[in-house]
Amino acid sequence: MSSLRILFCITPFWPQMGGLEKHVAELAKRLVVRGHGVTVLSIHASAPLEEVWEGVDIVRVRPLVTLGGIVAIPHPGSWYRAIKHVKRHTAYDVVWTHTRFFATSWLGASLARTFKARHLHTEHGSGFVNHPSVFVATGARALDELFGKRVLLRADGVFAVSHAVASFVEEWTGRRPLVTYNGVDEVFWQHGDLQELPAELASWLGRRTPLLFMGRLMTAKGAHIAIEAMSKLLDSEKSKIALVIAGEGPQKEELVEKMKAAGLEGVVYLAGRLSPESIRSLLARGCYLNPSFSAEGLQTTLLEAGMMNSWIISSDTRGTDEVVNSPEIGEIVARENVEELTKAIQRWVARDMPRAEGRNDLRAIFSWDVVVSQTEKAAIAYVHKKHVVMLRSNPVLPDPRIEKEARTLAQELRVT
Repeated sequence: MSSLRILFCITPFWPQMGGLEKHVAELAKRLVVRGHGVTVLSIHASAPLEEVWEGVDIVRVRPLVTLGGIVAIPHPGSWYRAIKHVKRHTAYDVVWTHTRFFATSWLGASLARTFKARHLHTEHGSGFVNHPSVFVATGARALDELFGKRVLLRADGVFAVSHAVASFVEEWTGRRPLVTYNGVDEVFWQHGDLQELPAELASWLGRRTPLLFMGRLMTAKGAHIAIEAMSKLLDSEKSKIALVIAGEGPQKEELVEKMKAAGLEGVVYLAGRLSPESIRSLLARGCYLNPSFSAEGLQTTLLEAGMMNSWIISSDTRGTDEVVNSPEIGEIVARENVEELTKAIQRWVARDMPRAEGRNDLRAIFSWDVVVSQTEKAAIAYVHKKHVVMLRSNPVLPDPRIEKEARTLAQELRVT
């Protein structure tokens, strides 16, 4: 299989490691292992301008401004310097962008034309931006119509991280992406030898069963809804369980105030960022609580909880039913509905806080080996217009829906 020279053009990257960053990081380092040359052009306020991480060349741009703590606009002078650097060192077969409304996706599309490279785009959102501020939501929708839609329509190849994302893109633009899922780290299939929790958290938790919220502390992720649900539980229920909130973000101080106002200091613990070992330990012991109402694709945290056989209580964000597909795995409730979330927690407690059934089925679809193999073959097909060898006989595509989309890709490339 021929090697590619790939330039990922994204807003955030290592050492910042949210869901999108982790997706790109895992894909990038594994493509390096497979013999491809990978450079990441990203935006960061303070990390070194140039660095090598896991064999991946990182070139960073300083931000001019960051909107809402999420969307970074690059400083023009810093961007120009970075582009001169990447042009001087190599030519690229692929410029790969992620998430349509990031400035790096619009700029990356332009770079692809400059480098005469294929532009591939991976979409992570399953809907339009959902924000309580009408101003923010309206502005985000305007950016989508002006720039985001153009990115999706003009890219040489478009991928989606879940079927929900693919459906959204198709409904909005008429173009059907190829689904290349988020992967899950192999450690989430290894349930033995879990490290203990940090001493302070372990002491606070005691013998209670944890409900774990993990994610960025921002309104659309719903941590405030989880706290409201905890406040409505009976004292007898609170004595058995405790909510651990793992993550950082702009809503943290508001959540602390909300917790104190409800008198929940002994029931809710804001843990900040926890190590992967601590996350696995909490998932192995209890329930994953996901009250998110953001317009994102299939959340990696849902997959990780499924792999750990954690009971899952989740809002009905698009894609959730791809993981929570049985009443013996968890429960899906209406988004932004405190009453339904509370009742789901109470039902779980009343059943003596069961674990979920084993999820070996997830491994066949969501392991990084499967995800990277499929993505690599599709990328090479787009670059070289060669036929896509990933149909019925290919063991890395056990999901018939993916096989169908592989055939769609072959037709799009006019492969015979």
